[in-house]
Amino acid sequence: MISRDHAAGLVAAAEKQAADQDAAARAEAARQDAERQERRLADERAQADAATLAERMRLAREAAAREEQLARERAEAAAVQAAADEAARKARQEALLESAVAGASPDRVRTEANTMRAADVAALERAAAAQRARRSVTFGSDRITGQTVLRVMLTDTDRELLHAGIEAAHVFDPPDTPEAERRTPEQRRYDAFLDLITAGLQAGELPTSRGIKPHVTVTVPLATLTGEAEVAGVAGFGTVVSPETARRLACDARLTRAVIDARGMPLDIGRTTRAWTTAQHTAANLLFGGCAFPTADRTPCGRPIGWTDLHHVQWWRHDGPTDQDNGVPLCRHHHNAVHHDGWLLDFDLPTGTVTITRTRDGETVTRTTRFPDDNPRPSIPDQTATSGPDRTAGSSDRTAPGRTAPGRTSPDRTGPDRDDPGDGRLPI
Repeated sequence: MISRDHAAGLVAAAEKQAADQDAAARAEAARQDAERQERRLADERAQADAATLAERMRLAREAAAREEQLARERAEAAAVQAAADEAARKARQEALLESAVAGASPDRVRTEANTMRAADVAALERAAAAQRARRSVTFGSDRITGQTVLRVMLTDTDRELLHAGIEAAHVFDPPDTPEAERRTPEQRRYDAFLDLITAGLQAGELPTSRGIKPHVTVTVPLATLTGEAEVAGVAGFGTVVSPETARRLACDARLTRAVIDARGMPLDIGRTTRAWTTAQHTAANLLFGGCAFPTADRTPCGRPIGWTDLHHVQWWRHDGPTDQDNGVPLCRHHHNAVHHDGWLLDFDLPTGTVTITRTRDGETVTRTTRFPDDNPRPSIPDQTATSGPDRTAGSSDRTAPGRTAPGRTSPDRTGPDRDDPGDGRLPI
């Protein structure tokens, strides 16, 4: 008896071998067709050059007899090759089945199958060419939920590349994460896949489109961002975005003001501004080290800072300032949790305490994490006060919503030193 995994491995090996043999047959048929076409053209030229009709008829009869003989020879060769292929298939399946029955693990059986396949270099080359010809990416829709379904036909080598990338970006939920908040393996791979896409877009090395780097554009009324209205936004490829999703995307994005008239005619396109500066991201890295969402008391998520967005603790739509005591980095998963799953997040800069609270089904859950003590990636110990948040302050320096703190330059100022507020601390 063998397990279901063993059987699946044997079936997969048989299918790959059959695909290799089919590819070989197609390649041979294509070669024969090309030769037959060359002979036909040569025969037509010879007949056209014949001096008499009798000579032309003789050449035609000879060509037909030759093709008939070649067809018989091809049929005989194909029968011999089919018998050899069948014998090779049975021999390989029997060898793998014996290995499985002898106690080899499913992974071992698959490895042995790949080793046998690798011995046929020509078959591998044909299979690789066939896979390249079938490579594709298609978008569809789930008939029940309407969600986009991405279908990718990968070559074997490209699968290795994607698998390596997802493994690098993939992380398990911390051990203390409550069961109800744990992601499924499929959800973790999804998040890792999106992190790979995001990293590629943020690297700044992709080609531009109309002079603009690839990015996600969402057009949404200002009233939605400020919370005065609940009007959905529309993304660049036509996707309708919920108001809360638009607000989440706006947490750490470049914003461009566009004034239009009643007909939709643009009247004014303001300059693009950014909510958080490079220096502010650096300061967040020094203090938090990664995603600061508490998965358990004193246990932050810790997802690397490069996979996070800076979230306004006091939301931007509630006049939350883009300032040091109002920015907490959250990974994609936990940023969604704060905006869509009912979690309330608070941050106290003097103590470095991040607190989350949620009430559901009559039960309130509260968890806290303190930074830099719980920083999963400790910053360099000899950093000066100007390289990160001021951790010696005795009270919060929160600025009144919508106002600029005394002695600071407005965040809307222009110039090469816009990232520096000019007061010795980084304005997260």
